[in-house]
Amino acid sequence: MDALDLTEQQLEKCIGKNIRITARRIMKAKYPSPVIGFKFADVDKDHISAARDYARLMHPREEKFCTDGDLNHAMGNVFAVNTHKTILKHDGQALHQREANTIDISRAIGDDIIDVSTISINESIDYPIDDKPNSNTSTFLNDAMLNIEQIKCNTSSTVTEKDIACALILLKKRHRLSARCMDDIISLLRTLSVKNVPSSWYKLKKILTGTISSPAPSFICPECEGISKSNVTCSQCSNRFNVMSKPNSFLSSSIKNQIERILRYNRDVFSNNVSLAASMKDICDGAVYQKLQAETQDPFITLTLNADGIQPHPSSVQTIWPILLVIDEIPLKRRFDIENIILAGVWPGPKKPTRIEMSLFLRPLIDELLNLERGEHFDFHDQDNNAVTARVFLIGACCDKPAQVLLQFLSEPTAAFGCGRCEVKGFMVKTAKDGNVRSFATTRADLMEIERRSNMRFDVLLDIKLLHDQLRQSLLGRIDKSLMMQHKIEEKGITGPCIFRELSYFDVGNGFMADSLHNVYIGAFKRMLSLWLDHQYRFEDWSISTHLHRLQSIFRALRLPSTTCRFPRSLISYSKFKANEMRVLLLFGHVIFKNVLKKKYYDHLIKLVVMMHLCESRKVHHSYINIINRLGRSFVIDFPTLYSKRHCVQVVHSIIHISDTVRDFGPLQSFSTFQFENELGLLMRTNKSTRRHAQEMINNLHMIQEAHYHLHNLSTFNIDFSSYLSSRFINRYSIRDQQKGQARHPSKNPDELVRVFFPHSKVNFYQTLHIGKLRLCTRSYATNKIADDSNIIFLLDGIEYSSRIRAIFTLDNDEPYLLVAYLRDLNPLTYAINVNENVAYPNILYTSTSKWNFTPIEVNDFIEKSAFFRSTAGISYFLRFPTLEHCS
Repeated sequence: MDALDLTEQQLEKCIGKNIRITARRIMKAKYPSPVIGFKFADVDKDHISAARDYARLMHPREEKFCTDGDLNHAMGNVFAVNTHKTILKHDGQALHQREANTIDISRAIGDDIIDVSTISINESIDYPIDDKPNSNTSTFLNDAMLNIEQIKCNTSSTVTEKDIACALILLKKRHRLSARCMDDIISLLRTLSVKNVPSSWYKLKKILTGTISSPAPSFICPECEGISKSNVTCSQCSNRFNVMSKPNSFLSSSIKNQIERILRYNRDVFSNNVSLAASMKDICDGAVYQKLQAETQDPFITLTLNADGIQPHPSSVQTIWPILLVIDEIPLKRRFDIENIILAGVWPGPKKPTRIEMSLFLRPLIDELLNLERGEHFDFHDQDNNAVTARVFLIGACCDKPAQVLLQFLSEPTAAFGCGRCEVKGFMVKTAKDGNVRSFATTRADLMEIERRSNMRFDVLLDIKLLHDQLRQSLLGRIDKSLMMQHKIEEKGITGPCIFRELSYFDVGNGFMADSLHNVYIGAFKRMLSLWLDHQYRFEDWSISTHLHRLQSIFRALRLPSTTCRFPRSLISYSKFKANEMRVLLLFGHVIFKNVLKKKYYDHLIKLVVMMHLCESRKVHHSYINIINRLGRSFVIDFPTLYSKRHCVQVVHSIIHISDTVRDFGPLQSFSTFQFENELGLLMRTNKSTRRHAQEMINNLHMIQEAHYHLHNLSTFNIDFSSYLSSRFINRYSIRDQQKGQARHPSKNPDELVRVFFPHSKVNFYQTLHIGKLRLCTRSYATNKIADDSNIIFLLDGIEYSSRIRAIFTLDNDEPYLLVAYLRDLNPLTYAINVNENVAYPNILYTSTSKWNFTPIEVNDFIEKSAFFRSTAGISYFLRFPTLEHCS
């Protein structure tokens, strides 16, 4: 690599996880500080060629998927950022700094929009795509017009009609604007003589969706229960539909076209599906994916499915059922971005589909998946301009319980054999009000005997079901009731054929993932919280309802960083907590129950706490699976003993199956319904119509996706306008490329301890430190605020320490430093797997000492932010986030 004039050591440091990152890092190493105005066009052509050659040499598997243009695009981003910074220096910089310096915590809590990310160098976090209005909303039009004019003066590239259409769609998405409002904004912009503004909302939609095919409507014949393409006459049985009673219908879209579209903007997909990791970081490291990889030699991609019912508006009685898919090979930080979501179809309601209707609704999707399994040509070209042929497999579905039984063709979750993962029958128990409820309490011996659901087992049970149906038909329905009950027991909850059984690598038992949102956070843990705090259980041994106000006061002492997905409300409102609030309370707030709950109940809670920390770890080591399994079993077996059999319902039983899901599909955050429901919520919040909600949702999705695609297509989009829109509308905090920090909020209260460390330097003190878009602050600055960014993990002599930031300062107006207070000899949380075995969990540390140590550290020594809690007994807890990829 003589042409680059870089050493082998320098080049080795440039090697990234894919070919584009490597090429970009080489260019950054060669041109670390380009002068103002220096563009990619000014780079020596020999340097560009040498960088491409080295990147291809280091990534031979990706070589054929990346053209010279792709690599040039990646390297050009280094200089695009430089150009954008130059422009911001003259316009808008003061505005953006003022926005960043003003943090309205109450707004952040209410809106679920968090200020900054807490990520280490090699980690990132997914943030909610939904952005709500802030205090500067009213400045948008004036700010946008000034920036457009400034951009026009600084670049030869024109801001086109499509560029402005994309900007307006992003504005609509962020602020949930109606079509009438968009028409008014367009009219205002045209009145102010802004060039290239679309003439109307209708024209804007045509610009963005003119080339996208509309979803195909299908109608279900009430006579033959077949699918018809006509809304007048059934194409199967020629039955003429009643004009006064329209048949049920649904919309379906080609997933091949959507996959093809996504691949064009995610060219690293095929390079990511070679997994040899010793630990599981993503779904591609799970057992199901590994099996598929071992048995399939052709290029392939895999999909995860979600189906759920959602109301168009909070007061609506109508439910819409979209089918969403994501590509598992897309890196997790981008996988659930709105532009990478596949909408396979929509059941428009107005009611929830029956099992038969759901099967018919899924029929076009399954037929297309069967074709894709055999391999399809995608309009996604390698460097030789050859179309890529790849196979596509659906390997998993993550849904809530009501949706899962529709897809799986099982009895209801609260009925006998209602578990989608095993054949536990359950039994009826009396309630306090003389009612009946089915309990799924099990003993250790029961768990050994219960059959797990699988493809083979499903085939056997379906044959039994069909045999019983034939018998009932032959007897013309005259069959003994006791025999009917015996048939149901033998069928183990199977109500008909599961359409997913036709797919090659989808297991109709294990393929339905155990979901953390519904099974744990608003499932088992919410039930436990109700048992403890609900007044109706005040006479039970487990009740702590009289301590509710005391617990609320203690809960305020839990200090969480501003990157927390949702800050919990007052504990008094626990019954209204959303899943993310329950998650925070379980993973970090569990410490408030120590010495309030009786020891046996608190120890039982800790099993669930540690289990979920392990399941959501950023790296799930294979040894964790056994621990997760044992903790889950112990938790479920002990539950009826502690809380009675009456409360051991389906969601409590489901805890047993989480270890199998982690083994098969990796960490829970790789596929959780948290992300799917976030996207569903975003799509429905953009709906403003009073009818045709399904069609509007599809149209909004297509427009938003096209806006994102065009925004990132720098070959057609004005690069500076793209950068402006990204900074304004795309709430995405990227990985820190460098550790250089910027100190802000000068402090008038000097820390004398810093002067002791540096007596001969000029010291300036600050209250906050920004590393990119990541914020840290001093302990004193966070005192009266809800979010606390002063608790961090840092590196000292190769050892990680938990600490609190005492001071932020600069020496002689140079780089910023941190003065941190830390405690030595912290104890890890110890939990009991069983009576004879205790295990230490190092991500939750505590100590009773108050002897703080102090040391100044460089910004480079900072690793990530953490949570902190100091109990009324004087015990300090440092709690590390298990994953940095979670979103609300």
